[in-house]
Amino acid sequence: MTDETRTDQAKLTLQEALAALRERAASAPGSWRGAEGEGAALTLEWNAAPEGLGAPEALRVTRRYVAPVADDLERIAAALPKSLEVGPLVFDPRARMLVLGLRPRSGRATAERCARCGASPRYGTRLFGDAQLCAVCSLYGESEGGGEPLTDERGSALIGALLVILLLAMLIGGAMLNLEAAERTRGAHAASSVLDAAGSSVIETMTERLRSRAALRLGALDPADVAELNAGVATLPAVAGATVDPGETGFRIVAVRELDPVPDDAQPLDIWTDQPRLRYSAIPRPQGQTASRTIEIEMRVHVVGASGGQRTLTQTAAIARVAPYQYALYRSGGTPAELCAVGGPATVVGPVRIDGLAFFPGCPAAVTLLGTLEARDGVQNDNPQSHILSEDGVLPLDTWSRAAAETGGSALLGASLGHVRVVPAAGGTFEAGRRQDASVAGTGECADRAAACGGNGYFAPGIAVQRTSVGPRPGWAVTCGQAYGFGTSCIPVVAGAMRYHPWPWAGAVPAGVALPDPADPSRLWKGLLFDPRREARCTATVAGHVYETHRCPSNVYGWVLDLGALPAISGGMLYVRAASADPAGRFAAGAQEALVIRNASRVVAPLTIVSDVPVFVVGSLNTVPAAAWRGPPPLMVDAPRVTLLPGEADVQLGLAPSTTGWASVWDLVPAQGATTATAVPLVASTNTTLYAVLRTDVCGRPGGVYQGGVVDQAPAVLGDWNGAEVRVVGAVEQTEVGNLTPGACAWSGNGYGTAADGSSWRVPAARSILFDPRLLYAGFVPPGSFLPANVPAAGVPVTARRDPARQARADGGYGIMWLAEAVGRRSPRPATALPGALSLPPAPTAAPR
Repeated sequence: MTDETRTDQAKLTLQEALAALRERAASAPGSWRGAEGEGAALTLEWNAAPEGLGAPEALRVTRRYVAPVADDLERIAAALPKSLEVGPLVFDPRARMLVLGLRPRSGRATAERCARCGASPRYGTRLFGDAQLCAVCSLYGESEGGGEPLTDERGSALIGALLVILLLAMLIGGAMLNLEAAERTRGAHAASSVLDAAGSSVIETMTERLRSRAALRLGALDPADVAELNAGVATLPAVAGATVDPGETGFRIVAVRELDPVPDDAQPLDIWTDQPRLRYSAIPRPQGQTASRTIEIEMRVHVVGASGGQRTLTQTAAIARVAPYQYALYRSGGTPAELCAVGGPATVVGPVRIDGLAFFPGCPAAVTLLGTLEARDGVQNDNPQSHILSEDGVLPLDTWSRAAAETGGSALLGASLGHVRVVPAAGGTFEAGRRQDASVAGTGECADRAAACGGNGYFAPGIAVQRTSVGPRPGWAVTCGQAYGFGTSCIPVVAGAMRYHPWPWAGAVPAGVALPDPADPSRLWKGLLFDPRREARCTATVAGHVYETHRCPSNVYGWVLDLGALPAISGGMLYVRAASADPAGRFAAGAQEALVIRNASRVVAPLTIVSDVPVFVVGSLNTVPAAAWRGPPPLMVDAPRVTLLPGEADVQLGLAPSTTGWASVWDLVPAQGATTATAVPLVASTNTTLYAVLRTDVCGRPGGVYQGGVVDQAPAVLGDWNGAEVRVVGAVEQTEVGNLTPGACAWSGNGYGTAADGSSWRVPAARSILFDPRLLYAGFVPPGSFLPANVPAAGVPVTARRDPARQARADGGYGIMWLAEAVGRRSPRPATALPGALSLPPAPTAAPR
């Protein structure tokens, strides 16, 4: 049925026309016309007696309304006889359907007739308006020939009209569809929001439960903790508009990483330190620190809405344990830290951090760094020999001010391949003072002497010793801590390994004059040892003979510890307090109470020695390995100053058993064939190694007098070390003490060149500081007051209770929890097994050459 059949229009009856249309529809259903590129543009369905249409039969056009539809409608209208009309046209926007009724020509009112010929419209005027021409006038006109088409413009008018009709239908339908879609979207969003809110609320509760559990365990979680958290899923609070599916809700360990840095952008949800305290003075900043172990725990919740909708949300939190010692060499204090090698070269293997300016002065030898250098105020290198080594070769230590690093941080990182950082110029923050200044006691993060953490922490050693009287009597007091039930059972532990050598006078003594020992008037008092860094010889008169000697009232006195004879201490912490009463005249004489450690090469168990007085170590320290630690056991010495004496000092001072000693060291003896007296120093002839964490106070340049730099005082040395090397394996932490006089600093300075007594003073042939990687492992940590044996059973007054069950997981550092993955709709991650305790690596044995 095409335009070419129009000559037969008047001859067709209604039944014949409908039959022809049925035949056409049946021969090619749904494909009367197609639209290019978008599939079928027109689908025609034949309907007999359509309900509610008022027409015997109808065509239903569905799916899309584009130009090809109008073209087909034109062909349909042209094929119909004059006795047939199309009407009405009904548009159903919800079903996206257009229905064309087919019916016999009907009489219409004048107002509804064609404006041109007066005929009844073939399309209802309800749709087109009274001014619209009927189909006959539009397609064929009313010429004398009857049935001949009018001009092309009239045919085009009908097509345009149909297009307008269809466009209006599209607009109306689109608007209705948009309204319906918006309504459905609002409903879907509302239901989705209810599920998201419900799931997020449950995740928040689960996060709080995880945080509380991690705080209880100080961040050291294990599978039993996760199982207990999952056992409580059934008690999660109900949420409005949804229910929690307990079978699909819970906690799981999804990742475990060993020795992994805490991300610089980590935002802590909570931090817990191992040491009980009243409050924080400074919150620790763990970002960038290496964690012993990091555990990621995924929290998953599955909620079901009231209408049957479901939602699965997950969130992942990371929980890490950060060890207290992170740097091979750390210097606080804020003033320029001088890294100088006066004698032989110095090597530092491991990370270095300077809270101030990292200053490499023009010293005779080189300082070589193998690791990273972090400085707060910049780097100044006046020694072209000093450099940094990396896997990429030798890197120069360029001078960078803080201002230059702020504007050229990327150039600094590029030049040093990221090994040198001026923070925060190179990213991140750099808090003033010690990394956790005044926040944790007994862990290496704040001074344990005097008031722990400025009074904020609780310092609880297993054994504390103190001189409580003045005069020649050697008595001293022992206090047993919680590790011994505050009883007296600890007294035998130290009684056989410690003794006290007192400063015996009760009043002032003459300056520069040697005096008899009140305990044995037949001998001159000589103390524990002399220190030529700070004093000249004094004059002795014996039987009318006058001579110069080191047997002076200004000598060192105090404690002697035979470390090899010291058994294991419960709790692992020995505290040496300063004398409770200062002898009159002691300060004027210049004498110093100290702790001298002899026979120091073997430590039977992990030990921390905290001393209020300077410490002198004779020879190597803690070098005998133990299988349990894959090397020497953990040891820390925390004192205002740590000074190293040659291993031969006991013999040279006449203190070794069954020897008379070298009088030439104590007393002035002329060289053979000479008439002028000379001073003979202590001499080190063997290399010395210390396996320990050393924490000391150091002097800067009081009065402009150089007292030794960062490397020279790690530790300080006493005597002529030109023929020996000094090596520290562990970590060195230094805090610069200000407002001290040169005289006060003489106790910690090196006294280069000629000593006060005229003897030769020579620095070690070489120095090295090696970071012990075992310090990053939870199974290797110097003991501290954080240990359960050192925490009172009733808890710490005015602080949160720390019971042994909680403290048993402490390793001296702190725990941190941060958000690894925020709440989101994602597939749950597979669970992973939590490995056992970390095994320790072997202890370093030698510095790289």
